[in-house]
Formats: sequence, C-alpha cells, structure tokens
Amino acid sequence: MAHPSRARRLAWTSALAFMAVEGVIRTLDLYRTAPWVDLPSHFLSGAAVTAILCARLPDLSPGRRAGWAMIGNVVVALTWEAAEMIDEIFTPDPPHLQDFFFWDGFWDVNLALVGGLAILWILRSGHGHDRG
Repeated sequence: MAHPSRARRLAWTSALAFMAVEGVIRTLDLYRTAPWVDLPSHFLSGAAVTAILCARLPDLSPGRRAGWAMIGNVVVALTWEAAEMIDEIFTPDPPHLQDFFFWDGFWDVNLALVGGLAILWILRSGHGHDRG
C-alpha cells in the first residue's frame, strides 16, 4: 500500500473533489434537472471515505487497512442512506429528491463501494507514486 504521505494527499484530493462536485450539484440545483449527477457524487463520496480511512490507519498492514477502510466505507454509506430515509419521514422531499432505498439506496451504496475500490487500486498500483 502507499506511503502515508501519498495516502494523505489522496485523502485530501478525493475529499476536495467530492465537496467541489457536491457544491456544484447543489448550487446549480442539478438534482432537479439532471438527477443522474447523484451517481458520481456517491462514487466520489466512497472514494473520499476510503482514502481518508486509509490515511488515518497507517499502523495496520496493507490488507487490514484496506479491509477496515472498506468496512468503514460501507458503514458510512449505509448510515447516510438510513439518515435519508429517516429525514424523509420528518421533512418530506420534493418528488425529484425522493429516495427509495431498494433502488436508489442500493445503487448509491454500490457506487460508494466502487469509489472505495478505485482508491484501493490507486494506492496499491502506485499511481501517483513519487518518483525520484
């Protein structure tokens, strides 16, 4: 797995990418006009969570770090989906924002997993490796 400083840089980069994309989506109200933007948002959130956890667990072996990071990614994704369902009970969303877990939530969690796997692949393969 990557050197801790590389993991930290990837954590910052992925977190900032997620926040930037989410900011643009919400600022331009893209959930109303282009609901598919939810897909890259969940991919990037999973990437950010996994990268942050990999950076914060430097003392574990690479396999354990990857495993715990992906478990954390799943926990965060499922917690987010549960929070959306609970929020919908108390403050109903407009039709373009309504989430149905067994469809939307399923894909949201899976895209977060794919984002996390992409981060693990980047860290393991040495992409972005410091040369010299």
